[in-house]
Amino acid sequence: MKILSLNLNHRSRLRKIPDQLYDVLTGLSPDVLCFNEYVDSDSHLNFKANLKTMRYKDISISAKIDGIDHNQILIATKTSHQLGELKGPAVTQHATTNFLHVITSEGLNIIGLRVPSIKGTELESYWVELVDNLNGLIREEVVVIGDFNCNPFKDSKGPAASMKSLESNSYTIPRPIGDFSYINYDGTQTSCIDHVVVSSLLNVSRCEYLEKLGEVVIAGKKDTGPITDHCGLLVEIN
Repeated sequence: MKILSLNLNHRSRLRKIPDQLYDVLTGLSPDVLCFNEYVDSDSHLNFKANLKTMRYKDISISAKIDGIDHNQILIATKTSHQLGELKGPAVTQHATTNFLHVITSEGLNIIGLRVPSIKGTELESYWVELVDNLNGLIREEVVVIGDFNCNPFKDSKGPAASMKSLESNSYTIPRPIGDFSYINYDGTQTSCIDHVVVSSLLNVSRCEYLEKLGEVVIAGKKDTGPITDHCGLLVEIN
């Protein structure tokens, strides 16, 4: 199974879906799409219709809360799926909208998320609840993928430590191949904050940051015409 995760950089605002994204999807043909930092709207009906044309059978989108600007998660699968019961940490409304749990017809739990830009005790509470919730699924086949807003391979405290603690409870965190997953538009700052966490029941054969695909720049300096400011995270599971 091939899973593509991508932060679309909507920044809580409605934005057009770039045409180049379809070139990426055609070139990679992922079985599962997990888009984060996505904002849904009726103006994206054509986008979702195009996904259907590309054989994505089921499309689910995380909750939308009226009255606040927020990002959402979109998960599309080529096999059928149903909504799972797991919810995002209840510490903030942004944690709710930036989290989506689906279960495929094969029984795979897929969780798409973006850890919101929160700090202090609110962020600590987020991670305590997230880790507790995921530890409740250790007997299941689980993939948690998206923008974790931390780097467990570089940092040793705070969110990174909480994330790494999952490895003591039947999860693995494969290190993606690639130099960065986020780059600002003048190319002066990069980081590795997009990751995948998988249960020990699954085998990851590929985990890679995709900066480009052919002539299409997925993430890069503004003058290169990138789709977004995050690389695609491509994961293959056997």
